[in-house]
Amino acid sequence: MNNKNKYSWVKTLDHERNYSEEIAAKIDSEIHRIVEEAYKDVTKLLSENEKFLHDMANALLEEETIDSKAVDNLYKYGTTKAPEVEEPKEALEAAGIVVPEVVEAKENTATVDAPSETPSNEIK
Repeated sequence: MNNKNKYSWVKTLDHERNYSEEIAAKIDSEIHRIVEEAYKDVTKLLSENEKFLHDMANALLEEETIDSKAVDNLYKYGTTKAPEVEEPKEALEAAGIVVPEVVEAKENTATVDAPSETPSNEIK
């Protein structure tokens, strides 16, 4: 028995084979290729996100539980807390953009006098 057949996925998945050893070898080869490709993809993802994974582990050691917002912040900013946001006006002014003052409209309090009972063009 060769090494390839010893660990055959096909033999594990199907006890009654209705196909040849040649087909079984092709199936095993394709499964091996898929598993190898998935392994490479996972190791790449883990190495690309290694800092985030370490940050996550440290955050969990400190806080024990964190919510999804904290995870988002950790991924975006490297900390579970969102950075303090400047007031929009201050941020624009810091960028050299002049922001006009907003004047709130006052409620119109003018009233219209009711028409008098005598016409105004009448001579008295």
